[in-house]
Amino acid sequence: MAARNPVRSGKPPAGRRTAAPRKAATRPSTLARTAAPGKPEVRIFVSYSHVDANERARLETHLAPLRRDNVTTWFDGDLNAGDALDANIARELKKAHIFVALLSPSYLNSHYCWLLVNALRYRE
Repeated sequence: MAARNPVRSGKPPAGRRTAAPRKAATRPSTLARTAAPGKPEVRIFVSYSHVDANERARLETHLAPLRRDNVTTWFDGDLNAGDALDANIARELKKAHIFVALLSPSYLNSHYCWLLVNALRYRE
């Protein structure tokens, strides 16, 4: 009897390990930007519920090509441990040109997310 080809059977050969699925990576806050010279910076503030962290990571992937056009994004994952959360978020909201809210049931249920939306209503 002929041995089964492991590739055709869809099973890895005995004794070989398969790679574990990768988690969504977060980008380092010191990501090098390769912006085109002379283009004005556009800052995007991303507001999301932490339950939707995977969707936020997917949004970052879709926005990545815009870095060449001097578009930067900010979310609370850019903060370091021990940073003042409210003060940093308020500072970044003031600096942002665009506010993106990843609306979901979790976002709508979050008191803190609604505080951010209301803060924008009174922004000068």
